[in-house]
Amino acid sequence: MNFLPLDALPPWAVNLSLAAHLAADEVLLGPVLERIDAWGPERLALLRKDHAHQRGVLAELSSERACNLPSERYGRRTLQMLEEILTDLDGEDRDLLDVKVLRDDIIQLDASDC
Repeated sequence: MNFLPLDALPPWAVNLSLAAHLAADEVLLGPVLERIDAWGPERLALLRKDHAHQRGVLAELSSERACNLPSERYGRRTLQMLEEILTDLDGEDRDLLDVKVLRDDIIQLDASDC
């Protein structure tokens, strides 16, 4: 699949794409994360918190105040915010979805000194 680079897309397309991604995450992953193990509700709360932050970033990018910035400054701010979102997405993958986190191994305590 071929994708356009982010700088080739108009800001509304980036906003729409990321908003669709967040919604899909919540619909598809929310129920699974919530029930996967004892930490599921906390993982889901973290996902929702991250998504709320990301939605706030997107709202700021599309605000009238941001759109009235000089083009160069708006572009720098947009790239900075997108980097923040990419960092959040990497964190979600690492902290919520990584196979090391979602393992179903039984934890065995060291009882050798009993």
